[in-house]
Amino acid sequence: LKRGKHDETQKGNFVGLVGILKNAADPSYQTSVLTLINALILGTKKSEARLFVKRQFLLSGLLEVLIGFSKSKVEPSLQVQIDVFNNGTKEDEEKLQKLTEKFDVQDPESIIAEMSNNLQSENLESFLLIFQNLVVKLTQNNVVFSLLQNATRIGIKAIK
Repeated sequence: LKRGKHDETQKGNFVGLVGILKNAADPSYQTSVLTLINALILGTKKSEARLFVKRQFLLSGLLEVLIGFSKSKVEPSLQVQIDVFNNGTKEDEEKLQKLTEKFDVQDPESIIAEMSNNLQSENLESFLLIFQNLVVKLTQNNVVFSLLQNATRIGIKAIK
């Protein structure tokens, strides 16, 4: 089995694991790797952290791999794991969507005021995840999101 090659254009933390999945030829091995990925995501306790881990896999190219799988008939057990990946964090995503729906992207001042209120009343991780989601919503740009993610990590380390 070839080890996943690192592509410099990919920014996620799981490029190696996604590369292994992409290069795996054996359907049972693909299923095992995707099961591990799902366990890493769904085994995370906080919903904000689950979404963060899932987004890291997406930034690492997992979506492209899953799209590639969808172009051919896959083993039923692999399809189950694809469905788990696609639907496993649906409740978390809906919760985050509700948190960000109240923001009017056309009114930056209201966003800043609301974020300031949230920063004082919510925990820092929730605040930063909401902020990241808003940036992605505004820019629809994964590169911007990845840069923001790195800046967020640095900010959290500085605060702690």
